[in-house]
Amino acid sequence: MLDEAGNAQLLSEVPLDAPEMFVDGVEPEIAAQVVGVRWLKTVSVSNAIHEKGFFGNQNTVCKPRTARWQHTIDRLKQRFGLEE
Repeated sequence: MLDEAGNAQLLSEVPLDAPEMFVDGVEPEIAAQVVGVRWLKTVSVSNAIHEKGFFGNQNTVCKPRTARWQHTIDRLKQRFGLEE
């Protein structure tokens, strides 16, 4: 994470609204989790990709269990030119 001056800063050193997320002993099922993201491709909101049938979830991170998940991944790889 970068501070206002653009310097790297540990998340544990940033003032948080929920600092208890770093407290040991919290039950994993109800604990807040920090998840790193390595963006492979980004686009402006005006170029966002919307297709009927895409997997969607309001949570930042989720464990996909539907066929729509793989369909979404395959289509986005294709649309972004990220096919392996």
